Amino acid sequence: MAIMVAGVDTSLLLPALLPHELAIVSLAFVPPTSRALRLVLTLATVTLCLRAIFLRSRDTSTSGNLAEYLSAVALHTSCYLLILNISPPPTAKTARAKLQWGLNAIFSPRMGVHIDRLDSPTMTKRHFLIRRAMMACFSWVAYSRLSSGILLPGTIYVEDWHPSHDSLITQLRSGTLALRALHIRLALTIFVHFGAALVLNCAHSVCALTAVGIFGSPHSAWPPLFGRLSEAYTMQRWYSHFWHKLSRKAFTLHAGLLSAWVPIPAVRRAMVVLLSFAISGVMHTVAAWKPGPCQSVAPFWTFCCSGVVVSLEQAVIVMYERLHSSLGLRWTRQEGSFWRVVGYCWVAFYWAEVGTRPTYAAARCHIKHEGG
Repeated sequence: MAIMVAGVDTSLLLPALLPHELAIVSLAFVPPTSRALRLVLTLATVTLCLRAIFLRSRDTSTSGNLAEYLSAVALHTSCYLLILNISPPPTAKTARAKLQWGLNAIFSPRMGVHIDRLDSPTMTKRHFLIRRAMMACFSWVAYSRLSSGILLPGTIYVEDWHPSHDSLITQLRSGTLALRALHIRLALTIFVHFGAALVLNCAHSVCALTAVGIFGSPHSAWPPLFGRLSEAYTMQRWYSHFWHKLSRKAFTLHAGLLSAWVPIPAVRRAMVVLLSFAISGVMHTVAAWKPGPCQSVAPFWTFCCSGVVVSLEQAVIVMYERLHSSLGLRWTRQEGSFWRVVGYCWVAFYWAEVGTRPTYAAARCHIKHEGG
């Protein structure tokens, strides 16, 4: 019998814990020299993660976040056991110490945090706990309000999901963009991107409270998960300076392995970017997969598109900087401010155009086949 707690089927707790246990034990006790055994254990961990993902309920966003987390566990296990081939340090002599090291490696919400946003050295433990408790509460309340449709213009009708509303560019070119359609688009953009950020921020704050408040971890080891939104004035900076980096290492290491054969460094770096986004797209597609007619690979294509856009964007920036230098022009504060505003508009437009487009197709399919 399924028991739902916070939108998660607790009957899936054991299937979700099994891959963690296998990964931790494998890291702790299988030496790097046992490559074949590590490969077998990695494949077993990935299989258990996929089994837990496909067993879960697919009706809640919390369940979707759990699936993404399990996908990340599979990727990081592959990194640690096969690519980095790491093992416990010499100081971990006892079985307990080795297991503790493996636990910290596999379950580490601190991975990918923005070190440039370290809390003040003078912050006390009490101040830290109060601050993170407030952040967790704020994030959860804000997400609850967003998910209730507070930003939407009242009732949403079937006509609001018409295919003609899929593209902002098409509507602008044809002059058919209505204020209501723009309102819905902006509301969806905020929910799709910042809703996910709020959930992750809440979970990270709870982990920080648990680690620091109960287990005595130093609060300096728990900086904020996200960077400053004001720094996200290009797509590349959105990912490098604002968005979390929880699985970035797993993406780039696998991508680097797949692109190692490319002889030209610049091309190889571009391949790493493209493959990293593609791997992320596969992960999100698997996590969001639903059986039936509404199954979709839209997340994969969305992430691949982001990878291409980031690469092209950086090429344009480099070309402009070279042209600027060749003309002997000096950078001014006014010019920098101008391009930053242009960048904010560009990033916002990209997410409104590309980031929410799959939502329209998914809504139409849901209405057609499930009567939602």
